[in-house]
Amino acid sequence: MHIDLEKRQATLAVGEFADFLCGPREGQGGAQGLWRAQLGTHWHQEFRRHTLAEFPRSRFEVTLTGQLLHRGWLITLSGRIDQAILTEAGLAELREIKTVLRTLPADETELRADHGSYFVQIACYRRLVQSDRRAIPIEGGLGLPASGQAIAAKLVFVEADTGLAQTLSLSSADDGLLDAQLERLVQFLELRKRAHERLKSLRIRPPFEVYREGQEEALASLTRTLAGSQGAILLEAPTGFGKTGILLDAALTQMKAGHFDRLIYLTSKATGQLQVARTLRSMGDDSPEAPGGDPVSTWLTRPKSEHCISPTFHCVRDVCTHLQDIGRKWDRAGLARHFLDPLAPRDLESLRRSGLEAGVCPYEITRAALPFCDLWIGDFNYVFSPSSQGLYLGQPGFNAARTLLIIDEAHNLPSRVADAYSLRFTFDEALDCLDALHAVHAPQGVIQAWDHWTHFLRHVPHCQSLSLDSEDDARDLISQVSRKLSAQALDYARLGPVIAESLWKVPALNEALIQQPKLPRLWWGPKERSLLITCLDAASVIGPALRDFGGVILASATFGPIDSYE
Repeated sequence: MHIDLEKRQATLAVGEFADFLCGPREGQGGAQGLWRAQLGTHWHQEFRRHTLAEFPRSRFEVTLTGQLLHRGWLITLSGRIDQAILTEAGLAELREIKTVLRTLPADETELRADHGSYFVQIACYRRLVQSDRRAIPIEGGLGLPASGQAIAAKLVFVEADTGLAQTLSLSSADDGLLDAQLERLVQFLELRKRAHERLKSLRIRPPFEVYREGQEEALASLTRTLAGSQGAILLEAPTGFGKTGILLDAALTQMKAGHFDRLIYLTSKATGQLQVARTLRSMGDDSPEAPGGDPVSTWLTRPKSEHCISPTFHCVRDVCTHLQDIGRKWDRAGLARHFLDPLAPRDLESLRRSGLEAGVCPYEITRAALPFCDLWIGDFNYVFSPSSQGLYLGQPGFNAARTLLIIDEAHNLPSRVADAYSLRFTFDEALDCLDALHAVHAPQGVIQAWDHWTHFLRHVPHCQSLSLDSEDDARDLISQVSRKLSAQALDYARLGPVIAESLWKVPALNEALIQQPKLPRLWWGPKERSLLITCLDAASVIGPALRDFGGVILASATFGPIDSYE
């Protein structure tokens, strides 16, 4: 999503718009996030063949771009409709194909409740075509209907295992869902514009009552360099120098000047994050607009496990009641007060207490709060770890180019990112998973693929490096297991958190191998029946991540080799 607050304009994909939600999301758990990226290709091709047999003139994966106006905001939307059904009279129908893991046919009410964003998406496509004749390019030869002529729109749900389909037609109520989604988006845009205006009148107290030797000069130099820098800035100063105060002062000054919309401050330790929060609070003016005295709206992000209020930390909706029916419980308990009310508490214990009272996962309060906050304080993982970065980088309205990133204790960054891309697998762990898969009567294809993976781990020797043939075998087995797991909805509730985590590691590794093929890795056996895949140098991950941000400051008492960050 790209937002121009001054011009009251927003640009985003249709799918992103349909999924837009500033609030809690009912959890599915673990590897299911990977499934959605992999399922459906086969069935899309099958249904294309069927459609061509009936309507030979039809087009597929047709690009649409159009604009909708709502409450003074111009929303530009673009996407690709799966099927545009053409008859001799022209465009007659739009279709979206959606692969699901549930058994079909299903009750329409349930499908609408569980997949509401799909209905918003197809309704959006239809309105774009009907309201803006330029939405579909004329050169595509689609034969647009006369202006105002109704176009049918349908959702085709496909059962992943069998290809059994269930088709639902759009109704007038779905246009109401689209209007409600537009209103939800515009409410968020209005709040961001209000926050933008507040930043212009930001009041900042000096971080120190009396500057010690070198502090004032360091602040002036950093502020001057930051204002004109096109690359990362390195600030090296000894422990106890007051780097945190200097960094915050310079960053907030840049935000007030309009150079950045948001600040992300990362440290490698919880103590460092708490120090940032304390220093920031001392720089506030205790005004009603500043929660807890902070000069800007701030959120300190703690790990997901620390938010947990369930007896067992297992983020699967069928197990955790705090992930079920979140929307209804959220509204009833008014949990948005924690980030919309500047006087409401934001500490972890308050979030846990509110979550327990409402029956809602406290982590969902944190997830929902971030888009409304100007400063995020957290761990390196929230930008650099593939398993955690979605919490920050996937937030609605997040724009790295308009964000200042501060990395304190930056000397720890190369090793921490390398650890995030390193994984260990053992035969004993794999054997436990195999037994568990048999116990829940998992599909035979999953069991067979996992059995081959277990057999491989059983014969891993104690070695400094696997042979190239063994590494190729391991990669092939990881790919096979991932494909099988990605196509099946296993009973992760019965499998439990330990087994689920072990299973999820394999498709997570496969995804990392696909996304980062050139990342240097060592495949070796620290002992028999144990495989460790170690990232040797994370520079090829760190560099591109840093370059996405509008500004970057790396701070440390002692930097290591600079090429570790490039």
